[in-house]
Amino acid sequence: MNPDANIATPALTQDASGSQSPQPPVARREPTEHVLHGDRRMDHYAWLRHKENPDVTAYLEAENAYTDATLAPTAGFQEKLYQEMLGRIQQTDLSVPYRLRGFSISRERRRASSIPSTAAAATRRVRRKRSCST
Repeated sequence: MNPDANIATPALTQDASGSQSPQPPVARREPTEHVLHGDRRMDHYAWLRHKENPDVTAYLEAENAYTDATLAPTAGFQEKLYQEMLGRIQQTDLSVPYRLRGFSISRERRRASSIPSTAAAATRRVRRKRSCST
């Protein structure tokens, strides 16, 4: 692939089976020169760092749409893998107890199963037990 080529790609192509598959979006190249300690370098994608730019947002939305469309046939398999991984992960995590001002303290983290995986947060509870030994 020629890095200097600035060619737009068509939105859809046909594969061997005749169905149309989406093509990934191509980011435009805007050469930006950076000079640091006398060393000059060109960054053709520096414009992607400006997150408030509507062009950046549109490009990222196009990438997300491409990813969703490409991975849509594997949605069932992804869920199956996710459930298998959950089955292998310990859902409750206990820290090693330590002593603090006469108390034995440990932390327990439980993952709430009713929270979706994308927004899952570990809940924390501190156990304090008064130690009888001096």
